[in-house]
Amino acid sequence: MTGMGQVLEVENRRIVYDVIDITAPWRSGPQRTVLFHHGVAMDRQMWRDWLPALVNTHRVVLFDMYGCGESEADGSAKDWSPQARVRDILALADAVGAERFHLVGESYGGTVALLAGLTAPERIQTLTAVTTAHVGSSIASVDWWQRLIDEVGMAGWAEEMMPHRFHPDGISAPMAQWYLNRQATTTGESVVCILRELQNLDLKERVAELDLPVLLLHGDSSPFVSAALVADLHGRLPNSRLKIFPHARHGLPFSHGHACGEALAAFLADWEAGV
Repeated sequence: MTGMGQVLEVENRRIVYDVIDITAPWRSGPQRTVLFHHGVAMDRQMWRDWLPALVNTHRVVLFDMYGCGESEADGSAKDWSPQARVRDILALADAVGAERFHLVGESYGGTVALLAGLTAPERIQTLTAVTTAHVGSSIASVDWWQRLIDEVGMAGWAEEMMPHRFHPDGISAPMAQWYLNRQATTTGESVVCILRELQNLDLKERVAELDLPVLLLHGDSSPFVSAALVADLHGRLPNSRLKIFPHARHGLPFSHGHACGEALAAFLADWEAGV
């Protein structure tokens, strides 16, 4: 494991990231890199259960999205736009020497990943979108989240979100406590500003331009992104696979991390084999 907690400055934004590389030095061929982009009110550690299926064959890059985790949004010139998040991704790929890479995003991170694929298709080898909406207006209203945060604070908001993320029996108690704490330590400004940007983003007329392999992973009961909406995205993409996980809500990439990692590893193996 190398490069834990490295810091990258992008347009006066501080992005904290890890590079995990335990691939055998005798493996032939070009370096394979997978870059992960999480969603609202989370941090880069949420992907840990995905890694066992990937680290023997791929270098992994995890980072805290701007405004989340250790990538705090400081100063007055804050840029919450999804276009800025795409620039963060590309700058990070440059920093780790990944001319081309596989991109994985969940929730808002998945929407940003779609935009990145449209913005810089020459950089991205495959794209994996987990519990992802291509039409941001389908998500919960900014006003509801703002009122909730004003009334009960971030700890109360985090508690309110948990049933939307997971079924009652969906994750262990330690996992639930960790996830709850991560949500509660995010700032209200970050949550509201990111959601506002997402609601203003509509890619439904553009995703047909994504001429690269796309894997869609989704739970059957996300209250934020319906399975029907993801099926619509699947139908608009020229080269996509869709896997629906039963008994899974919006927190699928955390509750089903091992299974998602295995699905991604199989997808990448097929891509390398030209399947």
